Amino acid sequence: MEQEGEQRLVVGDLVIGRYDLQYYSYFYDELAMNDFMGIIINFSWDTNDDLSSLFYGPYFEVHCIDGRNRFFIESELEKIS
Repeated sequence: MEQEGEQRLVVGDLVIGRYDLQYYSYFYDELAMNDFMGIIINFSWDTNDDLSSLFYGPYFEVHCIDGRNRFFIESELEKIS
């Protein structure tokens, strides 16, 4: 059972990323129906970081199986294993 304040995802976790369609679909229609599988390679809790400010919180960098790195917030990620 997850305790309050406990980090749910860590570097090395295998995840599926799904962009929040309400936020992104206006600008990026091609992302609307895609799931991205990959491994978390980095995360940032730094609130002074430009990406953290843009995404309203900590972000996770995921190296996807298509070879590209993508950025997600925690609510957009589902842990596979």
